[in-house]
Amino acid sequence: MLQNISNTEDALIEEILKRWQPRSIRCGRLVQRFDSVLHWHYSVALSDASAIGWGPERSGSPSDRGRLAIEKLGDNFHDALKVPYLDRSAILTNLIASVPAFHEQWNYGVQGWNCEHWARLVTTGQPISYQIKHQGFGIFDLFGTLYNRGEAIAHLNGHRDYATQRIRAIADNG
Repeated sequence: MLQNISNTEDALIEEILKRWQPRSIRCGRLVQRFDSVLHWHYSVALSDASAIGWGPERSGSPSDRGRLAIEKLGDNFHDALKVPYLDRSAILTNLIASVPAFHEQWNYGVQGWNCEHWARLVTTGQPISYQIKHQGFGIFDLFGTLYNRGEAIAHLNGHRDYATQRIRAIADNG
């Protein structure tokens, strides 16, 4: 039985599945663009033309309710280097599971749960933000809770069965 999710979450899942192109070279890749001084924005490529990223509901806010959004994958996005990727099917499952797990459910915070935490969790299984560690926030992160948000793994995993069922249902109908 599929879990009950909102229409906006359902529409986002449909959009992810529509744009997911596994034959694309960049599909499932961790991509990044330089946004401002000392700040990178991380997303997950769905194809050569689009990606999905995690950010604040209100653009430019350093802390807000978080949301996932489809983005145009332009020339300003570059593939992250030295990433220990999961296989593409696991990345797709993580993407779909992340919608009910995080979209409008968790708060976004530059120093809390940011785009890099989310994108690395989806693509590698590890919710790590190296920019937090390397940009001076590490001084205030004595226990590593800002840099590595391990509690997100179990939270995402709690939605994986739903994601697997959703992907199968789409494949069976389409």
